[in-house]
Amino acid sequence: MRRIFLDMEYWFSGMSSTSGRPTSNDDRHIVQIAAIKTDDDNELDHMDILVAGAVPSFFTELTGITQHDIDAMGIPIDTAVQQLTDFCEDYTVWIFDKDLEVIQQNCAAHGIEFEIIHNKFIRVKPLLGKYGVSGDYCMQRESVSDNWRQYDWTCA
Repeated sequence: MRRIFLDMEYWFSGMSSTSGRPTSNDDRHIVQIAAIKTDDDNELDHMDILVAGAVPSFFTELTGITQHDIDAMGIPIDTAVQQLTDFCEDYTVWIFDKDLEVIQQNCAAHGIEFEIIHNKFIRVKPLLGKYGVSGDYCMQRESVSDNWRQYDWTCA
């Protein structure tokens, strides 16, 4: 089966260790777009793009992506969206939750036409319940030492 697994990193205003997950009303800013193209579970290609812009310090603490990384390798959001569109071709795109919504929000904010047909996206989170797995989770910071961060991911 031909598919793409897509994941993004983004930040939103007020993002902190206690802010919880963003809502559709939050202004979310894409920082990274990563995807793997597969055919029958064999990797055919991959992409990993950083998007130009500012990143808050908590985002860097959480992801390890620094402002220096963005300044050195970040590309404009319109170029990133076009590269994603080209990469996806006619593949079905699997996302965990609201990545499509975040892409659409960023495109609308920047006046970018998003050409990928929306029915090509499959959200995994709603499917998890069929297998007895919760798609909700929380993150609790346990420790930070020597630049290694340990997190306890627990299902709600």
